Amino acid sequence: ASRALPRGYSVDIRSMAIARGASAGEYDLTLRKLIISNDKGAAISELSALDFQFFASDLFVGALGPRRVFAEDGVFELERGMLPERRESAAKEKAPLRAFMRSKFLRTAFSSAEIRNARIAYKDPASGRSWVANKASARIDKSAGVLVGRAEGFFDIDGEPASLKVLVDYADDADTFNTTIDVVGAPIGDLLEIARGRSFALLSAPVTGRATFAISQSAKIVSSQIDARIGAGELTVGEKRVPLDYADFHAAFDPAQNLFKIARIEFSADGSHGVLAGDVDIEISKKTKKPSAMRFELQGEEITLDTEGFLPQPLEVNLLQLAGSYDFQTRRFAADSVSADLLGVTIAGGFEFAPGPKSEEAQRASPSVKVQLGVEGVLHREQILAGWPTALGLGARDFITERLPEGRAENVVFKLDMPAGSLKPGEPMPDEAMELSFDVLDATVIYGEGMTPLTHASGTARLTGNRFLISSIQGKVGPVALGKGEIDFTALSPAGEPVFYRFGANGKASDILNILNEEPLAVLKDTGFDSSRFIGDVSVRMEIMRPNLREVAREDYAFAGRATFDDLTVTEIFNGADIDRAAGTLELKSQSMTVSANGELAGSPIKIDWDQAFNRKKGSSKFRVSGEMDTLAGDVLGMSQRGLVRGTVSYSAEAIGSLGAIDTLRATADLQRASLSVDALNFAKLAGEPAKLAIDLAFRKGAIEVRDFALTNDFGAETPVSETEASQPAGAALKKFSPIAIFGTARFGAHGYIENVNLPRVQLGEDSNFAVEASRADSGILELTLTGESIDLSRFIMSAVESGPRSDERGEFGWGVGAVLRGRVNKLHARGDSVYSDASLDLRRGAERMEALDFSARTADGKPLSVVLKETGSEQGPRQVVEARTDDIGALLSSVFDIRSIKGGEGVMEVLVSDKKNGEQGLKGKLEARGVRVVKAPLLARIFSAGSFNGLSDLLNGDGIALSEGSAKFDFSNGVIAIEDARATGPSVGITGQGRIAAGEGGEVSLTGAVAPAYQVNSLLGKAPLIGEILVNREGEGVVALSYSVSGPSDAPTVTVNPLSALAPGFLRRMFEDHEDVTPVEPAPATQESTPPTE
Repeated sequence: ASRALPRGYSVDIRSMAIARGASAGEYDLTLRKLIISNDKGAAISELSALDFQFFASDLFVGALGPRRVFAEDGVFELERGMLPERRESAAKEKAPLRAFMRSKFLRTAFSSAEIRNARIAYKDPASGRSWVANKASARIDKSAGVLVGRAEGFFDIDGEPASLKVLVDYADDADTFNTTIDVVGAPIGDLLEIARGRSFALLSAPVTGRATFAISQSAKIVSSQIDARIGAGELTVGEKRVPLDYADFHAAFDPAQNLFKIARIEFSADGSHGVLAGDVDIEISKKTKKPSAMRFELQGEEITLDTEGFLPQPLEVNLLQLAGSYDFQTRRFAADSVSADLLGVTIAGGFEFAPGPKSEEAQRASPSVKVQLGVEGVLHREQILAGWPTALGLGARDFITERLPEGRAENVVFKLDMPAGSLKPGEPMPDEAMELSFDVLDATVIYGEGMTPLTHASGTARLTGNRFLISSIQGKVGPVALGKGEIDFTALSPAGEPVFYRFGANGKASDILNILNEEPLAVLKDTGFDSSRFIGDVSVRMEIMRPNLREVAREDYAFAGRATFDDLTVTEIFNGADIDRAAGTLELKSQSMTVSANGELAGSPIKIDWDQAFNRKKGSSKFRVSGEMDTLAGDVLGMSQRGLVRGTVSYSAEAIGSLGAIDTLRATADLQRASLSVDALNFAKLAGEPAKLAIDLAFRKGAIEVRDFALTNDFGAETPVSETEASQPAGAALKKFSPIAIFGTARFGAHGYIENVNLPRVQLGEDSNFAVEASRADSGILELTLTGESIDLSRFIMSAVESGPRSDERGEFGWGVGAVLRGRVNKLHARGDSVYSDASLDLRRGAERMEALDFSARTADGKPLSVVLKETGSEQGPRQVVEARTDDIGALLSSVFDIRSIKGGEGVMEVLVSDKKNGEQGLKGKLEARGVRVVKAPLLARIFSAGSFNGLSDLLNGDGIALSEGSAKFDFSNGVIAIEDARATGPSVGITGQGRIAAGEGGEVSLTGAVAPAYQVNSLLGKAPLIGEILVNREGEGVVALSYSVSGPSDAPTVTVNPLSALAPGFLRRMFEDHEDVTPVEPAPATQESTPPTE
């Protein structure tokens, strides 16, 4: 008996008895207390008695063995996994069932075997599941080559009733062994394990239904029909135990095709449920007699797969077609053909899976996986995420989840070729192992937090093992159209690797800058520019780097870009002027920006190079500007210098600092094509004459420091006037230009106030060559010193005289708290070609009034000139007077008023200084002269000629007319000189005058007066008491005198003389001066020399 049990198992029989039976020739063998123990010594079954019935008659005919076997009240205690695998016979029987029927045991006297009222107890320690079968019975009857077997049992499975009934019949001459099994909640999986061993322990769940089998002599299923329902339990698939809710199974075996025809399998297991149908072919190993492989063709519908840990939510499969195989030994699952309707699309293709081998450390390597799937239809964002494995391409999946709020995909293709062991713990999937490609349509992409998203985007996406790339992107960001874009996840693992957003754009500059100026980029944040100031179209290629993290700080972004433009306008670039027609490039990086462009500023060409560093406090901006500026451009820019420079100037400049505060500025200018005028110094450079300017400025805390200033024309070097002259052969005439040389430094404080100036050389032309030093004392008083060889103030004096003092504040110099001026020059050039030597000036000016003036010089003849400031002592009216005293009054009148017809003489000119604080306006004064001679005075000559004083006229144009004395009062206000009580007398003539003269060339003149010839004789009666007043009436006139008047523009006045006035007494002559019945004298031709009426 022990040889029939597994190795290590034993049988213990307590007693044995033989007795004669009730029938003739019957003998009964009874074994009592029969116990079977396993290899650990634990009893697994116990029979109180086992009876064998023998008949002597059987022995005589050679039929050995018992005719009947009977047992009752047996107890079987079984535990899952306690029975070893069944040992298969080494002999390969072609018909094992036929061999069993013809075995020694069944060929003898045997007719029946029965066990009744048995109790079978089963438990699974791992799960705690157990069941008990009570009143179990089994019976086998044999007669005339026919074998019939019956078995039934009633189970209690955790309090739930169950039953099992088996009916088997077999005829010795038949080809099949027919079996019918009826179960109600029976533990079929446990019974298979008991019967076939642990390899058949695939199911631990109650089964209800019927199964019929026809088994061939070779133990193959010829036909079958199974209609069953599997209840709650577990299904073992490979090494995984799957919780099972239920499964309805309806299938039949088709021997012609060796297929199980599954009419319907409805299941619910581990959160998944659905319905399957199809064909399954299970191959049994000829060697092991166990399932070795399975091929299947299945169809499914309304399938829900619980993909927890793989997909974010259960997967709904509406229709499924699946064909493939499963190898039980290698556990390779291959779906050669898959078609599934899910997520609103159809997925078709194939895949295979096989576990990786175990290593020596008993750790299993990553599995071998091959997938080739395509998607027919459109996947929207929600569908993409629902079907995207949670552990596959995490960075790409996170991107779609968090940064792609809208979009859909088409033409999806998924490929995976991952050999066993290729996926290492803690390492990303190799790029070559996987490829997921699809077309992106109508997507919205968030490339930077807070920035305008990319919308209506389309492109092609490709996900490999550790990289995700969306290329050929087109779309819009706000109003800007993008093209040739891509989003490149360079590495999905580890987290934080760079993601590059690259795109090209063509559109309005303001629109593009609006986007780039959004946080966190904010490219214009520190530039002081507003995007609306850029007008025109630009072409941009941009790259933004963002670490692949959910939250990214601004400083962790990186960006680079290039913009090109052909016709751009930047408004209000300087003093309200625009840069137009700009063409160039803009290079943008994370920490800097570079702009290089050519354009027009106020209509003049300009080239700009701008380097801007971000996140740098000092020296963040560098500007290089070059171009040309003409007079009109200067006017437009608010830099009009028409009184100084006219024409085209070429310039270049470099500024360093920040946009809010420039630190340094270096500039050069070529003035050759422009004219340069310094009227105050009577200097003019003509266009075509060379001159260059260089200046170096530094800006320090509200102050401007001129570190270097140079204006020069190479110190008067001989330079060709033009290219034509430059091409002349050696010896050709060259023009020597007037020298220009101004060098020095300066510093200006707040509001442009001078702090110090040092110009060691100021040379403009041949007649101005001096040095200037200026500094401001702590008290705020400006101290200025001018020294040198010479200075030409002729134009300055002319301008001062002709413009005159004004009653308003226009042109008033800002003296601040006051100034001290000191001047020492060897030569001073004044009006009328006058030249003074040894000129010395000391002037002190307060905030409101002049405090001291002392000027001295000598004429060309060595005669002194002294100008001082005196107090008048008056309580009312002007309190100060400027007194000019000289031994050559003619030279003073020439140098101040350009009156060249008066020569020599002594004189004094006093000018009252008005006090504007007291409401006083203009300059009032008087002039007194003695011993002068009048030579070549055209206006006076015309008056003499009109009065028929030919002798006087000839004398005037010859040696001149001597005047013993002369005087006049004047009032200079608002550019008009009012003259009163002007008179001059000499041996030959006396003359008076009064009226108004507008200063400046061509100013209006209105003068009246009288001329008395032979004044010494003519005025004798005027000295007589009473009669002299009646006959002469005015000092400077005689008894015989002609009235005259001068009117019109000063450069072509009209002179009239009344001959009747010569016969009228002095008091009546006043009447003739205003009378209109006069003989006019035609004005001098415009080509004649203009004669100032003050002569």
